[in-house]
Amino acid sequence: MALRPNSLTYDYRSCPRALYVSTFNSGLLRLSPFSPDWDYPMNSLQVAIGNITLLRVHDLETGFGPPDDELDAEAIVLLDTEPEKAFGFKLRTGADRPDAHGKLLALRDAFDNNRRVRLEFLRTGCRTGQIVRVISQH
Repeated sequence: MALRPNSLTYDYRSCPRALYVSTFNSGLLRLSPFSPDWDYPMNSLQVAIGNITLLRVHDLETGFGPPDDELDAEAIVLLDTEPEKAFGFKLRTGADRPDAHGKLLALRDAFDNNRRVRLEFLRTGCRTGQIVRVISQH
């Protein structure tokens, strides 16, 4: 006897995203992960390459993204190849300030000239990453 699903629920907020399927008197089945979730562990060094669709610089500690997956950064980048992912880095004062300023200049140049960039980042959330390096590609 084949069982037919009588209820489907898509959980788009959880990490990773999941589809829950239930059948009459047969329990619950969870199908996961679904795109566009990443399939590598937290704090792993990864690469994303694409054209910048958003370059945002905002005030200290205002954050970016939903409360359950917020990116603690002042410079935010979105790429055309990773539309539901956000990348960022901090522009705060300290020893890393010159490096952060250099990353921001490289991103502005790539954005202004519609050039692809290679972002090397650490995965920090479900759909967020902290930028470690910016490489402009010609």
